[in-house]
Amino acid sequence: SCAPALKQVGPLGQQKIVMDGTMVRAKPDPVNQLTVYDPQHLFHLAAEAERNAHDAQSIQLYDRLLAEFPEAMLAPAARFNLGLIHEKHQDYAAAIPLYAKIIEVSIPGDPAARKTWIDAHYRLGACAGKLGDWWKSVAMFEKILAYESLTDPDRMEALLGRGIALHEAGELDAAEVALAKALRFHRETESLARTESHGFAAEAAFRMGDVSRQRFSGIVLEFPIDLLKARLEEKCEQLLTAQRRYLQAVRYGDAHTVAVAGFRIGGLYEGLYETIVTLKAPLELTSEQVEIYQDEVKNRVSILLKKAIRIYEKSISIGRNAVSAQEWIPRLEEALARLKSIYLDSTDPFVASSPPTDSVPAATVQ
Repeated sequence: SCAPALKQVGPLGQQKIVMDGTMVRAKPDPVNQLTVYDPQHLFHLAAEAERNAHDAQSIQLYDRLLAEFPEAMLAPAARFNLGLIHEKHQDYAAAIPLYAKIIEVSIPGDPAARKTWIDAHYRLGACAGKLGDWWKSVAMFEKILAYESLTDPDRMEALLGRGIALHEAGELDAAEVALAKALRFHRETESLARTESHGFAAEAAFRMGDVSRQRFSGIVLEFPIDLLKARLEEKCEQLLTAQRRYLQAVRYGDAHTVAVAGFRIGGLYEGLYETIVTLKAPLELTSEQVEIYQDEVKNRVSILLKKAIRIYEKSISIGRNAVSAQEWIPRLEEALARLKSIYLDSTDPFVASSPPTDSVPAATVQ
């Protein structure tokens, strides 16, 4: 017989009939108000509801599609879209099983299905990270990196994701190696004209700057003098490494990157200044010697304040002209005002002379 196969669901003569991927109901469905519908129809309605910002309705429609047509061709795409909606509402625990279901099968041959399958790995890694399970995130990015068929942008994103996850897991050395590998891959693909996007490279360089900043913060300055000299040299080395990496991120990034990197670099110099001037004087000094010591320290490290002020000013100047950087402007302005107050309150002629201005060229921010 050429007649479609019929399957009755529920008590005899009641509720619904499934006919070759089409649902036929005795009464309109309470979710979509239809008596006859198929996966394509539900998917269209769910997508339309999402476009109109009716997320709750969209979730109901995707849920209905997956409940009644779990093996439909559109099921993976429905799971992916539903996962994104849950992420939008920060319900990462609800998104994870949806993405996990997509990657249960081997990599699909259909290009569109393969793209959804690959992207589900990235979303799983991101959601795991949002829930603090950074090692699961690392494992997910390592899994996707094992596939040789990734496009260059997909591979770059996975390399970056793995580096970020390792960094958040507290593995600074491993993160540094992973992020350096991502940057090296970007340079290779860029030289072969296989990529024009620098966003991932900017993030990788910025994260490497954060690695150095954490190492900088972890170095404690203390006496005796030989230990102090060694620690100070190490601390300055990490500061300069972090600065170089943040500036590399600026070269790859946009005005938002400039603002955030400026905030980070300025904070490094400000932090070093604060650490040095608040360092307790050696115990063997008399009160008069301590006063001389503290004045001498302030004089010698005032250059750190100058550098921080210049960097904050330059970052504000650039950031004010970019919408993407606006959220950082108040923080930069607050930091600048704080440092100028410290700078101008000093009674030392060396510190109080020639206060920085907004006209400092970028080349001086070294």
